[in-house]
Amino acid sequence: MGQNSERFEPQKEIEKTNISIGHSVVFLSQEVKEDFVAQYGIGWARVINRILNGRPDGTYDIIPGNIGNENFIGSSFVSVESEFLIRPYSGKCRDAFLAEIPQEFMRLISATLTNIFGKDGMGGTHEEYAWYEKTYGITEEEDNKWLDLVQFYEGTLEEEPSFLHLTDGEQADVLRFVANKEEHLAFLMGLSARLGRGAQKYPRPR
Repeated sequence: MGQNSERFEPQKEIEKTNISIGHSVVFLSQEVKEDFVAQYGIGWARVINRILNGRPDGTYDIIPGNIGNENFIGSSFVSVESEFLIRPYSGKCRDAFLAEIPQEFMRLISATLTNIFGKDGMGGTHEEYAWYEKTYGITEEEDNKWLDLVQFYEGTLEEEPSFLHLTDGEQADVLRFVANKEEHLAFLMGLSARLGRGAQKYPRPR
């Protein structure tokens, strides 16, 4: 899984191919397109059209299945035996993707943090933050951004004492961040990548 928004854009946009009314695809690179066509032959467009049948209108992105972390949340393999993934790139399908996928990351990250800090979570002590940054490379500032997103999705952000105690400028920065789906999705992707499976658990005193 990439750690920034560049994951959402093809590295080199080759011509957009119309698959059906409302649907089209763009390949990550010319090499990916050539490999894909070689695997599926002259019927490659029909293969994609079957996958997109019933999905929202828009453009979809074809990428190799061996890039990213655990095949990138939100992507689907073209077929069981395929080495290629298809994912939303633009249009209504991208809007739906950006609306739904952040919450998948929220659930994944929450479960990982429970594994790391236990069911009671992090207490916010200096010792915990020092260990967290040393072990996972995540700073207190980044953890606060994570908490902002949790509260945003719970609908309580603007009622939280931690938010109300911020200056007007700081509040504006927080609201801008949580309102920018691409920015906070990129943040969640990076956070998830650094946390991994949460193998290192916080050493609480016995």
